[in-house]
Amino acid sequence: MPRPRARALARGARDLSQARCLARGRADGARRSARRRDRLPVPAAAGVSRQAQRARAPRDHGGARRRAARRAARRPGRAHVGERLRPVPAVRRRPALDLVLYLRGKLNTGLSRALNAARRGPRVTPPPLEEVIQGGRTPLALSRLLEGRSNRERQAAVARYLGEHRIPFALQAFGSPVCENFSVDVGSGERVLVLVAHHDAVPGSPGANDNAAAVGILLNLLERLSVSPPTRLRVRFLFTAEEERGYLGARYYARAANLEELAGVLSLELCGIGDSVAIWDAAEETPFLGRVRSALEGIGLVRDATYHVVGRIPLFGSDHRAFAPEGVPAYGFTLVPSREA
Repeated sequence: MPRPRARALARGARDLSQARCLARGRADGARRSARRRDRLPVPAAAGVSRQAQRARAPRDHGGARRRAARRAARRPGRAHVGERLRPVPAVRRRPALDLVLYLRGKLNTGLSRALNAARRGPRVTPPPLEEVIQGGRTPLALSRLLEGRSNRERQAAVARYLGEHRIPFALQAFGSPVCENFSVDVGSGERVLVLVAHHDAVPGSPGANDNAAAVGILLNLLERLSVSPPTRLRVRFLFTAEEERGYLGARYYARAANLEELAGVLSLELCGIGDSVAIWDAAEETPFLGRVRSALEGIGLVRDATYHVVGRIPLFGSDHRAFAPEGVPAYGFTLVPSREA
């Protein structure tokens, strides 16, 4: 039996060629009014599924769910279609604590300025910034990035160093005149270890031990850790401004940070002189403090000999105290001479 030709099959099914479809469409469109041509075709309502028929479900068996969704969308506080939910800023304010720290910072700055003026020594002349940036990478060499410079110059020096070495960093600006925190993340993982060093100094001081030495240590560690980043932990190097004014930069940072992801905070302070490590403000044992102990002992330090853990130190503080009131385990990290430990 001869096979029917494709043209015959098309005629039998009353199909039209593409050209004839287009021609008929143009003719039909000309006969329809403009109002009818603008309407979109509405598909016929879908039939009840076989499963619904067997269960004898009504045709509108999904209507209750749709009506509930519409009612939920109309509730107060919900976003309408096409409207983005506004993020709620995580602002944690402690007015009384802020006032105490502000007054303490002002007192500390005033006393330090007076003492530095009374025992003023020869002025430290900082080396050219370009020479330091292109020079050695030891902590001592990197401390010269800040030593002897004004706070404005110290802040700009940190930003320039990170930029010149193409190190991606986040910048957080606050206050007037503008102060800047810089942070760099190394590694991957959900938990974050924060290592802090403030880049400002007391007016009238060269700011070598307080706190250029700590900044140099972190910049050196940042470069070394970038060669082999940790895979189960992020290490955040945070360089803060205005520590001498009641941890202002760190408090500003902590208010905007996601504190739930922080495993702990170590603030490096006065790390230029000494051969023994002091972990302070460690009034009680925590899992994070235990890991800090293990890390120190892992590099050969001995408890109560080459490293010490002490409680709160009065009339002395550092940036970690901006995180501790929020429930984050946070401690100071300082180098001291063994004979004074």
